[in-house]
Amino acid sequence: MSIDWRVVFAQALPYDAYLQAHGTEAHRERWQRVYERVSLTDDQKELLRGFVRQMNVLVLAGAWCGDCANQCPILRRFAEESPRIDLRFIDQETNPELTEALRVNGGRRVPVVVFLSEDFFECGRYGDRV
Repeated sequence: MSIDWRVVFAQALPYDAYLQAHGTEAHRERWQRVYERVSLTDDQKELLRGFVRQMNVLVLAGAWCGDCANQCPILRRFAEESPRIDLRFIDQETNPELTEALRVNGGRRVPVVVFLSEDFFECGRYGDRV
């Protein structure tokens, strides 16, 4: 399956809008608790602020997912430190074709993070290995 990342990214939502659309109050509170615990070092902030090219970051997620609740707030902190990072989320349940295309070792896993260039070419992926 060939993926038009530009189209998929345009359909994806920013962090808060994603949680509002797909999470319950309990999900939002869980993600917020993790977000409040996450902090970046000065060196990490400096590195992120030094990005010179646009990076589009797409996360296939589930608001209900514990791994997403533990990892996605970290990505939010990264995006807050760099105006070059555009972080968006798409729900696993609302895009079954993408979910199938992003299987990890044959399994439907979340989160899966897809790093895209400013021209929407895939640069890399991060996801669970199980």
